[in-house]
Amino acid sequence: MGLPLPRISAGTTNALQIKLDSGQCALCRARHKAHARRGIYEVWIAQKSPIAQAILERIKALYAIEDAVRGQPAAQRLAARQAHSIPKLTELKRYLETALSSLSRKCALAKAIRYCLVRWPALTRYTSDGRLEIDNSAAERALRTVPTERSLCTSYSSV
Repeated sequence: MGLPLPRISAGTTNALQIKLDSGQCALCRARHKAHARRGIYEVWIAQKSPIAQAILERIKALYAIEDAVRGQPAAQRLAARQAHSIPKLTELKRYLETALSSLSRKCALAKAIRYCLVRWPALTRYTSDGRLEIDNSAAERALRTVPTERSLCTSYSSV
């Protein structure tokens, strides 16, 4: 936020996948799956829940598909996602819904599953556009080295 974005022409066919401080992805509205996965992972670490482990294994399979198509042209990535990722996502959603119905509404795993289900269209957006990544973790790692106004002026600054 506060950094100027390059001007994007009205007729562009590129997708811009960025994360703003608010947690929202702009323009393409492709949410990154890392936040959804993190909630499930935290439950697995804390409780060794077999349900959380099963969900993580399904998510891992989606990332394996992405690893196989990384660097390929968008059309090939899209074809692979439609052939392989969409069926796995359909099965994952069914599993999440079934698991949620068996859990207490207030438990941490139920909260993490609801986070995924509420954001399902955004989490699966990458399957309809071969230009998008499954998540924007790489972009976030790259931005960690970019100084921002907030990182330059801490609350303890005398300036």
